[in-house]
Amino acid sequence: MGGFGNQGRRRPREPEVYYGHDITMGLEISFMDAIKGADKKVSYERMEICTSCKGTGGAKDGGLTECPNCKGTGNQKMREGDFMISFICSNCEGKGYAYKDPCK
Repeated sequence: MGGFGNQGRRRPREPEVYYGHDITMGLEISFMDAIKGADKKVSYERMEICTSCKGTGGAKDGGLTECPNCKGTGNQKMREGDFMISFICSNCEGKGYAYKDPCK
């Protein structure tokens, strides 16, 4: 694990469940409402966490496997002339693992 320049292989990490951020929205109110206070109704759309995978992205008992694109490192490298460019793996989004059976 690790090595010079962090080029060593890493084991796939366990999936993390991400919860949403705070919701912010703009609302114009009158000066008098700002002074006296007022009740305003707002509406918004939100995405629901999948009940099958609970937001992890893998089907039930889908099993984790090392990401085939980045080989478990979470990033990919590309040579551009004399320079080596490193960027987050587009397949696993930097996690280092992929699901054998992704959630539909």
